[in-house]
Amino acid sequence: MKWRSEPPAILVSLYGWSAKDRQLNVKRFDQYAVHELAHGVWSCLAVGGPTDREARWWLWNEGFAHYLADTHLRAAYPSDAEVSAKWSAKRERARSQVARLVESRGEEILREIPRRWQEFDSELTGRRA
Repeated sequence: MKWRSEPPAILVSLYGWSAKDRQLNVKRFDQYAVHELAHGVWSCLAVGGPTDREARWWLWNEGFAHYLADTHLRAAYPSDAEVSAKWSAKRERARSQVARLVESRGEEILREIPRRWQEFDSELTGRRA
């Protein structure tokens, strides 16, 4: 999201969070910010947005953000940040599919995932792109 006269920014939305959610997650705020930064990397590398396969796009986008934040952007966290590996089962599956692709093809594939996610999704699931 770009504001008219502001430099680019990372938006970490707390919309929908209850007061209890905010209180429980304040120690993990750094992790949320780095995760959103990883979505920004996806946006810079991607061609286009969601498609007619929006649910599958979401899985690849989230998986990419979790993998990149947890693996390659770890140094961006302050030393006192609380970083948890606990995510929903759906997000963990999404992260795992990206990790499997990187393990089989090498880290260079990370630059290709936002552009070619449909191709990779077809290979992993047998669904047509």
